[in-house]
Amino acid sequence: MLHDILQKIKEFPEEPFISRVCTPDQAEKLFNWNDVSELIRTNESKFELINRDNRKISVKKTNQPWHGTVQDKSIIYENILDGLGFVIINQSYYNKSMNSLSVDIESSLRKATDIHVYGAYDGSGKSFAAHSDPTSNIILQLDGISLWRIYAEKLDQVPQDKIHLLTEVINQKLYPGMIAYIPNRTYHKCEPLSKRLSLSFAIHSNMRPLTRKEYDL
Repeated sequence: MLHDILQKIKEFPEEPFISRVCTPDQAEKLFNWNDVSELIRTNESKFELINRDNRKISVKKTNQPWHGTVQDKSIIYENILDGLGFVIINQSYYNKSMNSLSVDIESSLRKATDIHVYGAYDGSGKSFAAHSDPTSNIILQLDGISLWRIYAEKLDQVPQDKIHLLTEVINQKLYPGMIAYIPNRTYHKCEPLSKRLSLSFAIHSNMRPLTRKEYDL
């Protein structure tokens, strides 16, 4: 699925781009809203919520027998239904397909990767304001439509009070089966235009690939 875009990233690692990598049906089979429901149910998954001001908000924790201190999943569920954006952290091991794609990235780029799930249950959900990440990111749209703005500037090239003056190099909608590649430290912004679900493959340039052997019984 990712062979051609990984080759392009290897050749032009500092150039952002948008491309199609699979059909909408293939994207939905990779990860969908049933999987989100499953991760809300389990105590091992970690969620972050994004409020209407594009800011991360903390999730209340509770103590449960055997499990100790865990996130209160009822609060997560209610806020997702209420339209808040959310992130599910570090899910590259969630299923074989996601682990396999992570293997492809790590084998090709020789860098560690993990997957964060981003979503919003309706069109009112937000994502983060324009920002940069220390990792390069491959964003795969699974459901809905998102508008992606990717800018020319990198971190430290523009003062915080001048973020509104960033220079757009990409302004394009992502549909299911499409990806956006964002080089590390490059400013970018996502605007969900509908119910939205996507995978963010975060690629860390200073970490070795993870152990990803499958253990089938």
